[in-house]
Amino acid sequence: MRKRKIRKNSHCDKILSFLEIEGNSLSSWECIDHLRIQNLPLRIKEIEQYGYIIDRKTENDEDGNSYMRYSLVKDADNE
Repeated sequence: MRKRKIRKNSHCDKILSFLEIEGNSLSSWECIDHLRIQNLPLRIKEIEQYGYIIDRKTENDEDGNSYMRYSLVKDADNE
């Protein structure tokens, strides 16, 4: 699948650039802290509409609260 171009310096572009670094993943709080971008789940949906595959993993913090962690799936189109 051919990916559409994400607008340069948009929130989606900044998130995707962060996730493209090998081993990087983001939670909503980390996205706010590192990138100063809110509403990560909505941005992730937008990135997926551009043809990227995002992995979701539910994790728990030290208090037992669950949260979602997002990472970019590497496939033939991403290399």
